[in-house]
Amino acid sequence: MVIRKLLFSLLFLSSTVMFGQRDSVYTSLEDALKNPLEVYQLDLSYFYGLDGAYNPSIVPLKRLSGEIGKLENLEILRLSNNRLTELPKQICNLSSLKILELDGNQLKRLPTRIGDLKALKRLDLYYCGLTELPSSFNQLASLEELVLTYNPVQLTNELEGLTSLHRLVMAHCQLEEIPASFNTLTGLKEWSLNDNKLMTLPKLDKLTQLEVIHLGSNQFSAFPESLLELKALEYLNLSRNRLTEIPESIKALQQLQSVAFNHNYGLTTVIESITWLPNLTSFEAYHTAIVEEELRAIYAYVGRR
Repeated sequence: MVIRKLLFSLLFLSSTVMFGQRDSVYTSLEDALKNPLEVYQLDLSYFYGLDGAYNPSIVPLKRLSGEIGKLENLEILRLSNNRLTELPKQICNLSSLKILELDGNQLKRLPTRIGDLKALKRLDLYYCGLTELPSSFNQLASLEELVLTYNPVQLTNELEGLTSLHRLVMAHCQLEEIPASFNTLTGLKEWSLNDNKLMTLPKLDKLTQLEVIHLGSNQFSAFPESLLELKALEYLNLSRNRLTEIPESIKALQQLQSVAFNHNYGLTTVIESITWLPNLTSFEAYHTAIVEEELRAIYAYVGRR
């Protein structure tokens, strides 16, 4: 009995230590390299401080040592808001890495072997100045969330076949068109394309799980017909475009719950286009040409849902 209790205590202690190791966050690469195989989280992000005040003792990174590749069990790496212009190729050796945050750096390109990060689930590239992605990018088979906002990227097939991708944020990317290869992102549930230069969309019929799409502040002059292929769509934002009508064909989006058409100044509609949507609970059309009487009728219909 005593031996059994002792074994239980040792197992409990072991699991507690292991949990503690995984829960510990290192904030210095030098300290992390003292026990490289016991490091699971490394945060080298640059911030002024919790109170927002400037702290001269905190200096943003301009270079990341290739020694980072020795942290074989690293799962989370945060490098936000530094002044990195490139990443060491050894970062691609981090086969256990699940989260990589690079937002707010000055990167012009990613390592060519970025696709070797097979365990990567979340990649934040917000405001990095990237104009292209490596051809190996579509080998990130586990990737679930990708943020590309404020990167003027020119894309072709770099994301093709990333079927695990659930959330894709591509606002402010100066996009004029979406490649046909995006129709292979069959696991996509949320897609943000606000503040680009889009006038059309490609076929989207394979995106059968897409529930949310943001298309505000683009250059659509007509309702994109390919949106009608998104049978699971629940939220649609087409505010700040150049739309003049809501087509009757919108009734194909039977799961739609919320729509926004604000600031389409020439937009008119007929109430039938909206009343064909049985699950609609939110309708926004501020600063449009829809007459007030019709708006009141639409709001009354939506308010009854």
